[in-house]
Amino acid sequence: MLSKIKNLKIGNYLTICACLLALILTIVYPICYAKTTEMSWILFVIIILMTLCSIFAIITNKYTIMQNILFILSLLSIVLFISSTFDYMVDAFVGIDVTNLSTQFILILVFVVLQFIINLIANIFETK
Repeated sequence: MLSKIKNLKIGNYLTICACLLALILTIVYPICYAKTTEMSWILFVIIILMTLCSIFAIITNKYTIMQNILFILSLLSIVLFISSTFDYMVDAFVGIDVTNLSTQFILILVFVVLQFIINLIANIFETK
């Protein structure tokens, strides 16, 4: 098992990082948004799919195929998060409600964007 980990390429390590981040998102997103109007259940399903695809990639060692799927799912998660919190973002960025920028919004936005960036970089690097 340890020899398998030593022989992995950088793209594989990035996929493992994306898996850990997807697991964190699966836990943190419903905690932050479960009782709000900005909760997007479709986004939550996409986050769960990202987690399952990441775990499947690690177990089956099919990193190349899963990286493409994870990239598409992470792009969808950004779009869905922006669409579900669009009114809040407009209020915050235009200046209507600048003093009330919530920590949960910043936290989930950072996680979703970081997930997308890691999956983008993982697609660039070699996995075999």
